[in-house]
Amino acid sequence: MDKKILEKLVNEGKSTWQIATECNRSQTNIRRWLKKYGLVTKNKSRFGHRIETINGKHVKRCGRCFNLLEYPDEFASSGKQTRTICKQCGRDKFKESIAQAQKYVREIKTKCSICGYDRNPSAMDFHHIVDGKETRISVMRNILQIKEEVKKCILVCANCHREIHNEDYNRY
Repeated sequence: MDKKILEKLVNEGKSTWQIATECNRSQTNIRRWLKKYGLVTKNKSRFGHRIETINGKHVKRCGRCFNLLEYPDEFASSGKQTRTICKQCGRDKFKESIAQAQKYVREIKTKCSICGYDRNPSAMDFHHIVDGKETRISVMRNILQIKEEVKKCILVCANCHREIHNEDYNRY
């Protein structure tokens, strides 16, 4: 695709869809050429975040902190799609999800279902009684996934959990 034609259509304020229709190409193909030439349309993106040009640099407003940041450098991308929040807000959001998941797990770790131990939540384990363990609950970040996995478990203290897995060594 010719860069001059593409620049002319971008400067006219046309969207990727309008350019694709006018050039008889797919919207994906137009996006590819725009990226290759470092061009950005002036219309709003799919999520309503406007990409602007200030002092020759493309900037975009973060949908979380609302700061104007360089585009696309300060915005993480997943595949071909650029995120609507900046990288720092993405890191903060991830940390918050970890904290929420950990808080939820601490709240449901109340007492051992075998011996009744309830002094320290960090001494409690989830023992899977149903097959189909997805992954360790300690590494999960989505509370809905954690709830589904907890349904397959019983809560036991560390000592009882070791005894469950090592019944051959029980003395009594």
